[in-house]
Parts: sequence; C-alpha cells; structure tokens
Amino acid sequence: MKQPLRVQFLLLVLLGALLGPTWAQDDAPESWGEGRRSGETPDTLPWDQASEQEGTRAAPTPDGGAPGIEGNLRELESWLILEEEIVPDPPLIRLELGFLGVIETRSRIRVDRRGLRGTSLENLEEDQGLESGSIGPWVSFSFGGKLRGGGEALYFERRGDFTRQDEEVTFDGIQLAAPGDYVRTRFEFLSLSSFVEWDILYGRRYRIGLLGGLRYFRLNVALEGAKFNPSPRTVKRRVRGELLSPSFGGLVELTPFPYLTMYSQAQFMNWSWRDAGLAEASYFEFRIGARLNVIPEFLSLSLEYRFLNVRARPVLGARGGRIEGSLSANGLSFSIGLAF
Repeated sequence: MKQPLRVQFLLLVLLGALLGPTWAQDDAPESWGEGRRSGETPDTLPWDQASEQEGTRAAPTPDGGAPGIEGNLRELESWLILEEEIVPDPPLIRLELGFLGVIETRSRIRVDRRGLRGTSLENLEEDQGLESGSIGPWVSFSFGGKLRGGGEALYFERRGDFTRQDEEVTFDGIQLAAPGDYVRTRFEFLSLSSFVEWDILYGRRYRIGLLGGLRYFRLNVALEGAKFNPSPRTVKRRVRGELLSPSFGGLVELTPFPYLTMYSQAQFMNWSWRDAGLAEASYFEFRIGARLNVIPEFLSLSLEYRFLNVRARPVLGARGGRIEGSLSANGLSFSIGLAF
C-alpha cells in the first residue's frame, strides 16, 4: 500500500511545479514584474494603486495636479504661517496748532540783589493779585519716519490788579511795598524746545516712542508797588530768568478705531548747564488726551490735559543777583493737527 502513495505524491509535486508559474503570472498585474528579472524592484506596488472600493484613492491637490507630498505641504503651510500685518509708513510731516487754557496755577519767586535778600513770595496768585488762569498759543511740528526731529513752542501771559499787602515786599534789591501798600504783578512764560523722537514700536493700532532734546524756558516777572507814605508814588521792577537744559521722556499712542486715538506723553529733566549760568533746575510735563481723526492720516482734532512744573535757580548775569522761582500749572489744550 505504501508504494502507490509514493507514486501519487511524486505526481502531485511535478504537477505543481509545472502549473505554479502560470498561476502567478495570471494573478499579478501586468505592470508588476513584467519585463523584469528576478530580484528587481518594480516601479509600483499593488497596494499603491487607486481602489475606490477599498477607499485608498489619494486626494487631489488644490491645483488639480497629481497627488503628492507637495500638495500636503501647501495645506500645512496655510495653517501654520500667519499673514503679517501691513503697517503704513508714518507721515513725513506732522503739524499741530492750538491753544492752552491754563485753569489753575501756583507761582513762587524770590529775587536777591546787592546783598539784600528779597522777600519770598510764595503765592503770587493769592497774595500779589496775579491771575490764576490764562490762554496762550502753542505749536508743534515734526518730520521724518520712525526717527523724527521737531520742535515746540508755548507762550502765555498773566496779569493782576493792585492787591493790599500785609507784609513788606522787597524785590530785586528795592522795597516795593510796606505793610498796607499795594502790589500788582505781571507774569510771562515762554517755552521753546527741539527734540528727537524714536518710535521703538510702531503698528497700525499703537505707537511707543522715546523723546530727547533741549528745552529753553524764560520767565519774565514784573512787580509794581504803590506806596502812600510819605507821598503817593509807584515803584516798578522787572526781572527775567532763563533756563536751558536737556530733557528726556516718552510717549504712548493707542488707536482702537481708525477715527480715535488716545495718547499720553511725559518729559522731564532735573539739571541744567553751568555754561548758561544755571543750577538746581527741574522740569516735568505730563499730557494725556484723545485725538479725533476726522480724515485719518491727514486731519485731526485733539483735546488733552496738561500738567507743568518748573523749578529753577538761575543767576542774573553780571549784576550778581539770583532768582529762585517755580511754576505749577494745570490746563486743557485744544489743537488741530495736519499730517502729510
């Protein structure tokens, strides 16, 4: 019985050897292994071909081309890369014209002369009849880009009526009034500055900058005394104090809407140049306001609050006198701005 089984097994092995290559060629795709030698890698594999039934067809690229890694990278790039904000260049020229309404002031002065110590007038508004309010013009301009240069000027004047004095008033080496006499005051203030502005951060909705430059102050104070003893007469003295010093500061602007800008600015200094004969000087100015951009980047209207504090002790030139004076002022400013 064992011999016939061996014969049948050998026949099956021979039949499989003869028919095997034919079945492999019929089942394989024509493009896979056709015209290739044994051991060579085909161009495509069966599982790389499209098959709608099995859901393995590759998605087309956005441009309608053949699917591939380039199309996938474009889609990934659109998600990862943010579009950069387009920021317009700053206007080449900015010009502002306006008026400053001084609401409340406090002025103090003392003038020594010829070795005679003057009277410390601690409150010219209350004691010497000086007006506490005034209106004066101011102008500001700048030119450039993110690094700008410019200047500013401010002037206002205040006067007073004759006011009865309770104490003796000595001013610039002269006795202007004894107790019971009258004094009136005139006060002029001029500020000129040149500055460089650097916008360290600048965008469509914000601007942050640094300021630095020179600022010049001039105070003209005139006191007139009306004396009645021994005979009615008037005595008038006038002095001028000047201050020149470097100043520094910064500014911040926010534009939440194209037609509205809110801003704040501060400048300060606490010394002066000895070459100008000045010493022990300090200055601080603070502004905060809002700007209505009637025509964005061309015409604007501004309303701001200002606080100013100046203290100085200059020498009165060759005459050997000395002034100690200070000014504190609060006010509102209205201006029209143009940009080109």
